Amino acid sequence: MVRYQSIFTRVQVQAPIYSGVPLDGPHWPRVGKGQLNYWLGKIGDAQVGPVYLGWMGLASLICGFIAIEIIGLNMWASVNWDPVQFVRAQTTAADREVVDACLRLFREKNFKFD
Repeated sequence: MVRYQSIFTRVQVQAPIYSGVPLDGPHWPRVGKGQLNYWLGKIGDAQVGPVYLGWMGLASLICGFIAIEIIGLNMWASVNWDPVQFVRAQTTAADREVVDACLRLFREKNFKFD
């Protein structure tokens, strides 16, 4: 059956799981056998896995964790280690203005949420 497709009605293509290009030489094996995820297919490729990190992938994960740790701890130290102030500091004045504008609009139009 033919279905109408536009940017609002997406068609998900599903194919057999592809395990990637063959690896040459002595490498770590790929982990997992792969699976399809419906919700990831809504925004792009639905296949998850198999995963191959290798030495560079492992190094990038470690460096990324260290970077997030340093940035997060510095941000937390800037509010004197108070978790409530830490969360409050993450929202900007622009975020609050957008939320207030949306609430005013909903109140003016008397929208009902049933």
